[in-house]
Amino acid sequence: IACLIATINASNWYMISYLPLHFAQRNIVSTLAGAFDFSTYIATPIGVASWTVAIEMQAYLIFPLLAKAARKNPWGTFATMAAAALLFRSFVVWGMKDYNMVVNQLINFLDVYAVGMACALLYVKLTTLYPEDKRRFIWQGIATAGIVLAIWGLKELLQDQASSNGQAAIQAGQMIRRPLFAGLLALLTMSLPFAVRPIRFITGNKLMGFLAMISMNYYLMHQNIAVHLKRIGFPPSVHETPNMAPGGPEKPWVYQYTFWCFALSILAAVAITFL
Repeated sequence: IACLIATINASNWYMISYLPLHFAQRNIVSTLAGAFDFSTYIATPIGVASWTVAIEMQAYLIFPLLAKAARKNPWGTFATMAAAALLFRSFVVWGMKDYNMVVNQLINFLDVYAVGMACALLYVKLTTLYPEDKRRFIWQGIATAGIVLAIWGLKELLQDQASSNGQAAIQAGQMIRRPLFAGLLALLTMSLPFAVRPIRFITGNKLMGFLAMISMNYYLMHQNIAVHLKRIGFPPSVHETPNMAPGGPEKPWVYQYTFWCFALSILAAVAITFL
């Protein structure tokens, strides 16, 4: 809610002024109600990241039902969730041409959701099996190899996804590759807590914990801040479009703009998280 209020006030400077007031009101109400519709996704005036709030609220809404089912039959529940997502995704990819309103519906993430729930159970099980004697070095070696494999796989997958040509192909590629993407992230997530100590320190120190704490608010704010900085012309640039200047982007502007995008987004996330 705090993020929505902040982005609405920022957008008021220029966006809402030429959009009907009822459209902005509908966007706000839809987002807070967890309704994933045209106003919160395709045509939102309060930042493109805000659509995820609706999806997350829907996910939280059904979580008690999923958790109850998972207690009785965890793997049957996860398999059902994955099957529902894969069937829906197959219908969408092969039966539709415009994926804008379906590519990020909650049902299209149910297998990712199931992977996350499975990882939670698996992590608890692995902590009970983790040896305290010399055998832990074998675990650490296997886990470290898992991290290397996951990072390599993610690099290959993202490069393959980046070769998609056109918006429809990009969205279709996301849906087709989503299960593999979730699996690789699961491998990375499950390997990190058991890897060699330097890797555990890099990903498990206080700074990373702090960044994790503000990460959701950072995500919701960063695109708005980047857009507004570009709109008001800060930092100053020689060309009107410094990112597309003749001969290539303006290097001084690129570095300054990148710094301010990160710095102001972090400050905004800290303010919203703690205030």
